Amino acid sequence: MTLLYDAMRFAKIFAEPITKSTAHIYISVLLFTPRTSQIYKQHGVTGGCAIDVLAGELQDWPVYSWWARGHAESVTSVAFSPDRVGLR
Repeated sequence: MTLLYDAMRFAKIFAEPITKSTAHIYISVLLFTPRTSQIYKQHGVTGGCAIDVLAGELQDWPVYSWWARGHAESVTSVAFSPDRVGLR
């Protein structure tokens, strides 16, 4: 289950660079994957790589940002309903 969770987070957070070039999975995206994730443990870059993150690597997945689409102008505020089911 942890690997599935990691895969979903990985796909959401790194969708843009991956869609630009599949090679980014190996060139850069795995470098920025949290060190504690199953994806990094199984597929992370190990010795011999030309680049590495020297400081500030993620220890856990960041909070996922939600993007509202279909707005012509910027959204400046969002309110959750009291029952935590909807947005206002």
